[in-house]
Amino acid sequence: MPGDYLTRFKQILSTLPDDKKKALYAKLKGLSADSRNDFIKEFVISYDNRHKKQPEVKAEPKAKPEQTPQKSEPKVKAKPKTKPEPKKADLPKNEMGQQGTYVILAAVSIICVAILIAVAIKNRQGIADLARAVGGESQISSEESAVISGDESRAAQAALAIQASASSEETTPPATPTPTPVPLAEDAPDLTGLVVVLDPGHQAETDYGMELLDPDTTITKLRCTSGATGVAANVKEYELTLQIALITKSYLEGCGASVVITRDTNDVYLSNQERANLAIASSPDVFIRIHCDGAPDSSISGVRVYVPESGSYTNSSIRMADTLGQLVADSRGTEYLGSVATGLYTGLNYADSIRSFQLVCGYISNSEDEKALTEEDTQYAIADAIARFCDTIK
Repeated sequence: MPGDYLTRFKQILSTLPDDKKKALYAKLKGLSADSRNDFIKEFVISYDNRHKKQPEVKAEPKAKPEQTPQKSEPKVKAKPKTKPEPKKADLPKNEMGQQGTYVILAAVSIICVAILIAVAIKNRQGIADLARAVGGESQISSEESAVISGDESRAAQAALAIQASASSEETTPPATPTPTPVPLAEDAPDLTGLVVVLDPGHQAETDYGMELLDPDTTITKLRCTSGATGVAANVKEYELTLQIALITKSYLEGCGASVVITRDTNDVYLSNQERANLAIASSPDVFIRIHCDGAPDSSISGVRVYVPESGSYTNSSIRMADTLGQLVADSRGTEYLGSVATGLYTGLNYADSIRSFQLVCGYISNSEDEKALTEEDTQYAIADAIARFCDTIK
């Protein structure tokens, strides 16, 4: 897909409210790469075409109220003004009824609009027809209309998603429960004075906006994805990483450390650059990104650690990563697969000025790893291992 369409698409996204962004992301998530590119192109074209038409609509002059020409007889023009305004109680029945009729008509109009919307959504009929039926732009925003004006088979579904996300039926997602204080091991280290930033990888909804992979490149990546899904129990990576991070946060705080966590709920839109910036702003002693990856080979299991391939700690990062990875693997009773210095991860590339590690606690593409990572004992063991690693850099 030509870059100008993608660039324009990101510009349009930046102007949309969060609920409409979320609906578009949900739609794009269900498309293949080719279909997503086609959709983005059609969306941009239809949006811009619609946008160009708006000035013509606004410029259309309203009909001037009928005025009696200056040459008309003064008495005729003045007659309605000199007529005394009757009190409401003295109005004839037909004039009093007229006011009531306006109220009734307004109520009926609102009911009709609601019925039309409900029927259209239920039957998945074209939103464009609905817009015309109830007054066009007064019921559907210009962004939604722009989507509709493209390919009806795909764009109408996105418009329906936008309409649904803005409706009163949308509910606030349940807050992620905060775990009870984690008990410490008898030989837990004293981490008083240490500052740790934890980044639970991924989030509930993929963010299809793009950001630079590295400050020194023009290559872009998705801002953030929802991560892997388990092969046996369909466990979501973004849920697992948050569970592990919350337990680890509580454990480290019990050891005396100051802990910053980039997210404490699954329902966020936080890019990898933004996560790295949050970490740097905290001036931490260590930044640990927690992941539970998927692998193309379901036999792969164990623990792995990634570090930035450049930055302030290139001479020591691999050695420190091996310490972290081996401690976590031993605590889990699984294999340590080694450490890798890489430039493939935005969150590491933008945080290479601090000690940064991307800890893969296991692979949920492996059924045994998936099962183990969902168990509280395993999550506790990972937290304890991270605390012992932090003690080595105190």
